[in-house]
Amino acid sequence: MGLFRSSPVLGIAEETLEFVLETCADTHPNEFMGLLRADEASRLDFRDAAPGKGRVITDVLVIPGTTSGETMATLKGEMVPTNVGGIGTVHSHPSGSVRPSNEDLRTFSKKGQRHIIVANPYDKGSWQCYSSKGEPVDLPVLDVVFKDENPFEPENTGFFGRD
Repeated sequence: MGLFRSSPVLGIAEETLEFVLETCADTHPNEFMGLLRADEASRLDFRDAAPGKGRVITDVLVIPGTTSGETMATLKGEMVPTNVGGIGTVHSHPSGSVRPSNEDLRTFSKKGQRHIIVANPYDKGSWQCYSSKGEPVDLPVLDVVFKDENPFEPENTGFFGRD
């Protein structure tokens, strides 16, 4: 199984998009970069009707060693964990443009199905999703209900027997 999967991407969870927008604003004037991770829609709860079969972007992985400046951000490939369920990248453009650069297009062609560019002022109207070919793609924002699971609770660790 590879780092990036090929099942259809149905949308992005609203809470995940809000995290992206806030993180991009907090990182300004430097670029932010992260990996997008998705879960199977069948494993998620939706406030509206379930969107069908495929994956929903639910997480952003911030990779240790990522470098960023006012005009670039670079991930350290050797720091990316294996089998993360990654489906693409997200990064910001402090310049205010959501158009991909030539370097963005090279990254898109190597790193998954969906790529989000968020532009200054980092609000719900200042982002665009692209395909691996650099073509704009509609990415619906979905109202996903996240479960508040504590990974250290015995029932979530796998270390304790269940009745």
